Amino acid sequence: EMNNTTNTVFTAMKFIRAMLNAARSRGLTDVYPFSDYKFSYKKNTRNRLYATEVELLQKLYDNQTLSNKHQKVLRHFLFVCYTGLSWGDLVALDYSEIKNLNGIYVINRKRVKTDHEFTVALIEEARAMIDLTKTEGKVFDDLVSNQKANRYLQEVIKNTTINKHISFHCGRHSFGTISLNKGIPREVVQKMMGHAKPEMTDLYSKVMDSYIVSEMEKWKNGTSNASFKEKLSDKTLEKSKQIRTQIIANRITSGLDEIDIARKIGVTENDYKLMEKGEVQFGLAYLIEICEILGVKLKAVV
Repeated sequence: EMNNTTNTVFTAMKFIRAMLNAARSRGLTDVYPFSDYKFSYKKNTRNRLYATEVELLQKLYDNQTLSNKHQKVLRHFLFVCYTGLSWGDLVALDYSEIKNLNGIYVINRKRVKTDHEFTVALIEEARAMIDLTKTEGKVFDDLVSNQKANRYLQEVIKNTTINKHISFHCGRHSFGTISLNKGIPREVVQKMMGHAKPEMTDLYSKVMDSYIVSEMEKWKNGTSNASFKEKLSDKTLEKSKQIRTQIIANRITSGLDEIDIARKIGVTENDYKLMEKGEVQFGLAYLIEICEILGVKLKAVV
């Protein structure tokens, strides 16, 4: 009669059964209608956004063409996409839980749902959406209800070419997917998202917060560390070495330091140095940019 989905009915019935079991254990009732009741649950895969789709929403937000309520809900949703927060953590987030580590802002708190601690660094886009001059008080004091936020979010999505049913929780999944696609190790993503799997406890303890901060830089520069070598053929690695050698030679003859090139293409000096050593892999866009700056013939790349 209420047109509830199978999973909504499952959740409601599970709660009612728990209350009845508690009442029966205290001798308050003998009523138990669940003896012949079969619980049904439908497994589903949650939608998520990819990096290009998040960029599309970011452009929509920057254009400020939406109504005030839609602009607000998009701001909240993008923050979730950039941090992996759940709705409960978004509601509870306080400025006192955002730390400034030598200019890098980090959220460090316990998840509302599981009480597991998580740490995530705020990338530039996330920092732009909050007031980092504050040191206490709710970060988002203008939130509507989760139900209303999801409805507004669907209305926002209709203003784009994205053909997906997106909820706020999808933003959390989007963060995880994008982070993994950018080469951030799985154990780091799990630590940042505060997953509550018992078997991951030992692994979490090995991941230092400073490592998480450095790994989050991959949202910005998209580099991958030396593990990429395990997946490439010897022929490809040799070709890569030839290209790096040519890049280094052209850089030196041009009188440019590593930091000069790093600044020109927008990566850290350390990452660029590691690229020249073959310990970090740059994407094609960065490689093309470097080749154009140094006059390396692009045909040498292919």
